[in-house]
Parts: sequence; structure tokens; C-alpha cells
Amino acid sequence: MNRLTGTLVSRESGGSVARVRVDLGTVTITAVLLEEPPLLPVQGAPVTVCFKESETALALATFDGKLSIRNRIPCVVTSVHDDGVLCRVSLDFRGAGLSALITSESGRDLGLSAGTRVFALVKSTEVMIAPEAA
Repeated sequence: MNRLTGTLVSRESGGSVARVRVDLGTVTITAVLLEEPPLLPVQGAPVTVCFKESETALALATFDGKLSIRNRIPCVVTSVHDDGVLCRVSLDFRGAGLSALITSESGRDLGLSAGTRVFALVKSTEVMIAPEAA
């Protein structure tokens, strides 16, 4: 599970659905919560953003196309472990470690190796928010 610490900057509700934005310093992450948790922290509170490595796609940093995925985290590949079927890609985002689990074919198509600049892409509906531990 990928985890990043940030600050809750906004929270909008529409019925049982909530859109939450979290500031990570250089990037804002959006989470669409299909069932709004009753104890979601208030604006300005520290929170942890969580998302699965299997829900993390990768795009080369030169990507210019339009895309519906709002969460685009600029990273640098630190290592690639390819077993022939799946690639586990370790990433660095401003000193925080992240992982992506993609197909080996995708890893080869992207030409991934240590030092490659990529965007970690995460759909808003795949992001979870947790209060930051004290």
C-alpha cells in the first residue's frame, strides 16, 4: 500500500459522495469517496493518502495527452523488478517511496530503468484518506 502524508485542503459533499483534496507540497491529490466517512478530519488537518500499488499506472514524464486521471504524481524510478509477467517498479516522490505494479510488457514498452522520470497515475476513486497518526 502506498502512503503519503499531506494536509486536507478541501472537502465537498454531494449526498453520500465526497471529494477531498490533499496538499502534498508540490502536488494536490484528489480522492472521491463513494461513502463519506463520518470522522473525516477538518480542513487543515494532517492526513495520510493511501492507494494500492496495483492501482498505480505509470506514464513517461514527457506525456502530453489529455487524460481523465487527475492524480499525476511526478516520480523518479529507483528500481524495476521484472519476473516476466509483472513489473514491480519502485519510485521516489520527493524522498517518499512509492510502488507500482504493472505488466512486464508495459514496463518494457515504457523502457523503465533507474533514473527514468515518470508520472504515477491514480484514479480519484482509488484513493483512501486516513487521519494522520499523532
